Amino acid sequence: MLPALNAQSSSERTLLVVGVAGSGTSMVATVLDLLGVPDERMWSATLPDAFDDLDPMDMGFRNPHVLVAFRDPVAIAERSHRSGQDDFVGALKAVATRARQLVRWTALLRCPVLMVSYEKAMRSPERFVDAVISFAGLSPTQQQRREAIASIRQIEERQP
Repeated sequence: MLPALNAQSSSERTLLVVGVAGSGTSMVATVLDLLGVPDERMWSATLPDAFDDLDPMDMGFRNPHVLVAFRDPVAIAERSHRSGQDDFVGALKAVATRARQLVRWTALLRCPVLMVSYEKAMRSPERFVDAVISFAGLSPTQQQRREAIASIRQIEERQP
């Protein structure tokens, strides 16, 4: 996992999950759900343009903590191309542009940020889940932790 930026501590946190389409935001949100984060403490912006106008500090979120999902642009473009949405090169250009915009947006945040790699989560689900637990200030049961790890392994098993 990449280091957390702008680290702060407080028990009451609103967790925001942000990324470009296909970057793993659903995986991150599922892990948070399985770790016992109640819906009112989690907000997920998974639409491709959702982060453009989002300023967590100005939206009334209590102690916002942002988890930003990143994934290999080629993998996202291939997925888009296979679904018939775009030609591969066009999809890759679009993903690269959105990823650059997301990095710029992330650099401007004034709240704690955890940047997560989809590929690293797939390689080491335990490490990923533990990083999320620490960043989010969670105290899940061992069963919740095991279920969160298992959910990532299930994604990996479904991939071609």
